[in-house]
Amino acid sequence: MTAEVAILNCSGVALAADSAVTVGSQKIYNSAIKLFALSKVAPVAIMVYGNATLSRVPWEIVIKEYRRNIKSRTFSRLNDYADDFIRYISSNKLLFDSATERLWLAERVNGFLMGAYKTATGKCEQEIESSKGAGLTAERVTEIFIETAADQLVAAKSWPNLKPPKEVLARMRVLCKELTKEYGPKLFGDIFPRIENDLANAAIEAFRRAFFPGPSSGIVIAGYGEKEIFPSVRTLEFDGAVSGFARFKIDESRTQVINAGENSASIVAYAQEDMVATFMEGINPAVKRFMEAGLKSVFDSFPASILNAIGSNDAALGESLHRACEKVRSDFSETAYKYRFHEHVMPILNMVTALPKDELAAMAEALVNLTAFKRRVTGALETVGGPIDVCVISKGDGLVWVKRKHYFPQDINHLFYNNYLRGVYGE
Repeated sequence: MTAEVAILNCSGVALAADSAVTVGSQKIYNSAIKLFALSKVAPVAIMVYGNATLSRVPWEIVIKEYRRNIKSRTFSRLNDYADDFIRYISSNKLLFDSATERLWLAERVNGFLMGAYKTATGKCEQEIESSKGAGLTAERVTEIFIETAADQLVAAKSWPNLKPPKEVLARMRVLCKELTKEYGPKLFGDIFPRIENDLANAAIEAFRRAFFPGPSSGIVIAGYGEKEIFPSVRTLEFDGAVSGFARFKIDESRTQVINAGENSASIVAYAQEDMVATFMEGINPAVKRFMEAGLKSVFDSFPASILNAIGSNDAALGESLHRACEKVRSDFSETAYKYRFHEHVMPILNMVTALPKDELAAMAEALVNLTAFKRRVTGALETVGGPIDVCVISKGDGLVWVKRKHYFPQDINHLFYNNYLRGVYGE
């Protein structure tokens, strides 16, 4: 897992990322690099969280190959950097060749079929339980599997369309059918021929639409375009890539554009956000959810308790009491939200508005450290930790590293630094 933070004001943007990476369910290494310069000359950085690979290709390779490709080119807007990065991923046949895309798609199709199988068998188990030992006939089991396959296709068509190019979709349609035919009989046995078309078509729809079964990758691009004086952050979620098409969607809730007006400061947390949310709102999100669920349970049961206490079964009175209780609960939730926002969130954002660049960096590092400290002193796995990389990007100074780890000794690797800008200016 990961903890990353972006803090923005009119002076610049500070980014901080931890170094922990979890392999499997238990093994944790504290040497992962998650924060990179996206360009060797422009004031733009990129952070990665979630899955460390894109269609089995490490993000570090993708980012550094793009950085080498972009050379000294710059763009007017930060969004243009994000769009060009997406175009590079979509058009790169070296990174995402036919063998790589088949391996990735095989994982997705197999996972999709496994999900359909578990759904169908779950329905069978429910019917067996409700039949009180009567069991199911073979015909009914077949019906359930046929219904589930049809439902999967209908559900897949309900997701937003990512609109892959026609030639890519045609290629993926052939692959999905081949992979469904390869994996399907192992799961569904003799039923498979009757549901093959629905399952294959559902797998195709899952590819072409915003169905991200996970684990997906979060990408944070932050900094300035050449014609921008205030920083911004754009957040994307990637599920995978094949030659000619990148499967991604924009995370609007974590995309921020700073201006001199109302949105003059912002704090955005990524991945493990609980301690940042606690710092900002004055209450842990888990505690908040527990309290809200408890209040809902109390107010939902209150009308029946009142009716029982007065010995009444008046349905109209019960409905009136239910509406009144729901309004009280809703009003309290709204009041609590306003209190948290005005008494906790706004004072912090007002202070962030005036922070100089070095304090932005210190705050970003502290928030990541707070998340790591919480994991260290509790029984949870230390999925956040290790050295924290911190950079600040400003319009005047560009990208400046405040803290940065290396996997090699810097003093004996002068050639690395000499080669860093080679080819950037056509040399």
